Amino acid sequence: MTSEGRVFPAPLCKTACLGCGYGFHSQSLTAADQTGFYGDDYDIGLAAPDADRARAADYAGHIERVLATSERPVRAGSTILEQGCGTGALLTMLTDRWRSHSALGVEPAPRLAEVAALSAHPRARIQTGYAEDAATGEKFDLVLSVNVIEHSLDPRQFLSVCRQALRDGGTIVVVCPDGDTPDTELLFRDHVSSFSKTSMSIIAASVGLRIHAHEALDGRQIGFQVFLLEPDPAPGQMTELLGRRSNGEELARARNTYLDRWRAVEARTLARLDGRRFAIFGIGEFADLLNAYAPELVRRAEMFVADDVGKGTKFNLPVVKTAEFLQEETLPLIAAVNPRSWPFVKARLGADVPCLIHPDQLHHAEVHS
Repeated sequence: MTSEGRVFPAPLCKTACLGCGYGFHSQSLTAADQTGFYGDDYDIGLAAPDADRARAADYAGHIERVLATSERPVRAGSTILEQGCGTGALLTMLTDRWRSHSALGVEPAPRLAEVAALSAHPRARIQTGYAEDAATGEKFDLVLSVNVIEHSLDPRQFLSVCRQALRDGGTIVVVCPDGDTPDTELLFRDHVSSFSKTSMSIIAASVGLRIHAHEALDGRQIGFQVFLLEPDPAPGQMTELLGRRSNGEELARARNTYLDRWRAVEARTLARLDGRRFAIFGIGEFADLLNAYAPELVRRAEMFVADDVGKGTKFNLPVVKTAEFLQEETLPLIAAVNPRSWPFVKARLGADVPCLIHPDQLHHAEVHS
């Protein structure tokens, strides 16, 4: 499945470096694959604009926090390049906060680039294309990418382009999924790479960059990490980095265990339901994952349940408001939410639902009934 929910009739085959923990597809994706992912129908961020803006505000706070650790702070008037700017919400927010003299957002998906251009800050420009193809010769104080590098076919080239766009004294900030902790990001076909901290260090060093600061994010962005990268004043430490032992083998085993759990999600959940009718709570990313990797579970559901019913249907099933479901139904409820949200959903709904199950947590006996 891609990160926007499209399902491909092909096995998910991923592997990893047992030294540094870098994760990747066992069969490399191609430029044609990439073009297919980010065509006219790619619309992440458009379905829920309020959530998109809230996410941008969260990331802005994390980015400002990590930048505060640098001796190269972003000051008022600093220029910004955002690689993969999406709807432009974050770029517009930072351009306004930092009173940037100029900002450029690069976005490969045409629909997102069009929306970004229409809503961009007056001092921000939007360019349609990939980061690797969008070199303009301009230099920037900050080069930023949020959840983009994992989609790049060549992360080394991606970072090289970012470095080339830096002014003297400039800084690069990269946000991506935390590859040191197995998570749903492993399940996305358009995620070309999973980055451990060690693997990011090695890739950055190969293009003359070093990690000045690194932080695992918290709050609503838990499961992601931020790197502050700066040009290395003493390059040539690749040999040292490559010689370090890391937890690559342990991480590979943990990823295999995680993927094996997903292989068993459908059978385990249906066994727990034991033939009972049921509904599914949630219409977001986790529901899409169930549709891709546990399709029989979705096929047998009576309905979806959500606070905001959106278009009113999901996978041709009706979407019922949560309050209405709690008042009228007594069906078991499958929680199609990220495991990070499971404790909150369980606390919120557990007292009102006779049987509340999270499919990915059954192996931990994390069932409230």
